[in-house]
Amino acid sequence: MAGGASSYNFFAMRHRSFPLDLAAIIATALAIVGSLWFPDLIDAGKYYVLGLVMLTVGIPHGAVDHIISAKLYNLSNSLKDQITFYIPYLALMLLMGIIWYLSPKVGFLIFIGCTVYHFGQADLIYLALPSTLKNILYLSRGFMIMGLLIFIHPSTTFPIMETIAGFTLSESTFWSNYPLLIGAIMAIQHLVFVGVAVFFYRSKASIEPWYILGDSLLITALFTFTEPITAFAIYFACWHSIGHIKELISFFQTEDTDWSLITFYKHSWLFTLISFLGLALLYWINQAFGSDLQMLAMLLILISVLTLPHMLVVEVLFKNNNPATS
Repeated sequence: MAGGASSYNFFAMRHRSFPLDLAAIIATALAIVGSLWFPDLIDAGKYYVLGLVMLTVGIPHGAVDHIISAKLYNLSNSLKDQITFYIPYLALMLLMGIIWYLSPKVGFLIFIGCTVYHFGQADLIYLALPSTLKNILYLSRGFMIMGLLIFIHPSTTFPIMETIAGFTLSESTFWSNYPLLIGAIMAIQHLVFVGVAVFFYRSKASIEPWYILGDSLLITALFTFTEPITAFAIYFACWHSIGHIKELISFFQTEDTDWSLITFYKHSWLFTLISFLGLALLYWINQAFGSDLQMLAMLLILISVLTLPHMLVVEVLFKNNNPATS
């Protein structure tokens, strides 16, 4: 519903769920406490946590893009309509793979740009704000997440970036001398933007104004105090993928009231399985010839190949099912 300023409801979260909020908070708290008190245990289990997240919610949350597109574009099961979806979708995946092959640096930068926008959009889509301010908050949120992930624990993340894209950040005086400052700036800028939005739209709030500020502070604490791979797994599962799955189920329920979480997984199992087999192949290759860094590099490349077409499908979905913007 478009309209003037009076129609904005800054905190009108369409699919807010107390159980999901509570689960995210508890998982975040456990990750932080575990990293502070039992760092060796968290470090030993980080890849298992990441693998579990990717299998249970990470991959499935993007494994129904074909059904979303069928709903959005009224596509049938005919060969012509299936080709209409799969050719451009797979072409985008192939294009991203070619870019990575020709220039890992360009592929990595495209991946970061897509991830910044996609994370910010998926996390804050519920905000009913003017489109310009909303897009600013999307980018601000994404930069906060990626900035914290990359720069708060440079001893872990810089070698991964060097392996995947050839960036020699550890040799750069600026990046190597001030990573914590850069990470802090990325977090602070988002809190400032959110604070300004809260101030100017506080009279339109339908829930407590501290909700989005508390959300941002919790994520900042997660990436600051938790080992980065574990922190990313917790964020990706509890703050991004699970909420996105709930959003998708609600979208499908507008067309078919029988949709449920079980229905979602029934429809997502095939592409989840295909992606899982790809991950298993990467793991086998890594065990035979590679290292943990190379495994993470290949995993990020696979995620980026899947992210580009998924992000575009989600963009169309949100444009057709979006709170009031102007």
